[in-house]
Amino acid sequence: MGLDTYAVYPKGHHKNNDNESCQTLPSELFPPNNLCGGMFSGGGNSFRGKVYNSLVEEVTGISLYNEMIPAEDVKLMVTRIEDHISKTKDEDPNLLELLGWFQVVVKEEACISGWW
Repeated sequence: MGLDTYAVYPKGHHKNNDNESCQTLPSELFPPNNLCGGMFSGGGNSFRGKVYNSLVEEVTGISLYNEMIPAEDVKLMVTRIEDHISKTKDEDPNLLELLGWFQVVVKEEACISGWW
């Protein structure tokens, strides 16, 4: 099953101008990366979650196949990725780019939204 993963400001977030739905974070906030994109995702605020779910789930214990991953869980994901890299010296470029992407989401106090 396909999955696109987006960084979003949830309803009620002080940076969300649309209180009716989630709003994607501006792509300019994210460092350039080589994460795989999909037909409707890729670059900046989104990536093809299907490609990275196994890696993310293995390292963090949290699946990208969720409609919404709340900000507090995204913080936990970052901590677990950082711990994994520190303990294993894992230099997988995909994991390092995902870490950078997740760190922006945490800095923005945002959430992760899955669409499939």
